Amino acid sequence: MPIARSSVLIAKIVVEVGRMLIATAILLGMGFLLGMEVKTSVLELFAAIGLSMVFGASLMIFILLGLTMKTTQAVQGSRCWS
Repeated sequence: MPIARSSVLIAKIVVEVGRMLIATAILLGMGFLLGMEVKTSVLELFAAIGLSMVFGASLMIFILLGLTMKTTQAVQGSRCWS
C-alpha cells in the first residue's frame, strides 16, 4: 500500500512524545510519592515539561533528514568528490 513519506515521521513523533509524557508522569508520580516538593508554580512545572517535550520532538529532525536525503553522504553533510 502506498503511503506518504511524512506519515512515518509524524507517527514516530507522536509515539515518542507519548512515550516521553508517560515516562515523565511516572517519574513525577514517584517523585511526589517519595516526598518531592515543587518550589515553583504548577504552571512553571508544566512549562518545563512542555519545553522538554519540544526539545525531545525536535531531535526527530534527523529522522526527517534521513527520509528526505537520497544518500548517506548527504545526511552526514559530506561530499564524495571521486
